Amino acid sequence: MTTTEIPLHPTLVGIHEVADRLSTRRATVQQWISRGIMPPPRYYISGPIWDWDQDVYPWARRTRRLDPDSLYAIPPDVLGLVTPDQLPTLKRKLARRG
Repeated sequence: MTTTEIPLHPTLVGIHEVADRLSTRRATVQQWISRGIMPPPRYYISGPIWDWDQDVYPWARRTRRLDPDSLYAIPPDVLGLVTPDQLPTLKRKLARRG
């Protein structure tokens, strides 16, 4: 990977990335944080940082905050193993499985 490429599914995420992946506003994510609803962040840089694969993804699936039609509804360990043309089929299978 060159320095100009961005990974499809980076592991570390902040408030902005969590909001984007869960199709919500940053203010909503900040409310979840202040109410203690979100998992605790692993790091703080200029704000809280989570590990998507280990912290946010399982929490979002468990609490049904993850849109089943989203690319990010695909389990992180599977996403890197499929080609773009396989994604629609995989998303349908996952949606049926719940």
